[in-house]
Amino acid sequence: MKSLREKIGEVSFSAGVIIFSQGDTSDASYFIESGSVQVAVKRATGRPEAVSELGPKAWFGQRGLLTGQLRSATVTTVKETVLWKLSRSAWDEVAKARLS
Repeated sequence: MKSLREKIGEVSFSAGVIIFSQGDTSDASYFIESGSVQVAVKRATGRPEAVSELGPKAWFGQRGLLTGQLRSATVTTVKETVLWKLSRSAWDEVAKARLS
């Protein structure tokens, strides 16, 4: 059985790339190695509003990974960004093994 650390993969994105959109299925959580992302939420008008910018050492996407809820925000890279990605399947596999 691989450890959680062995299941996290590095992914890189150029500026302006949408990592995921509000309403998407939650399939992974991310840790920012370098770069930054903008978090935006659709308001009642239907227009997205930036609510935060996250940089190195910040996590995002973990709530959906743990609860299975749809994405609550849209996350877009602000500049070239390197992330560590933990997929839902990897999380479930490790959690199941640890609880057995």
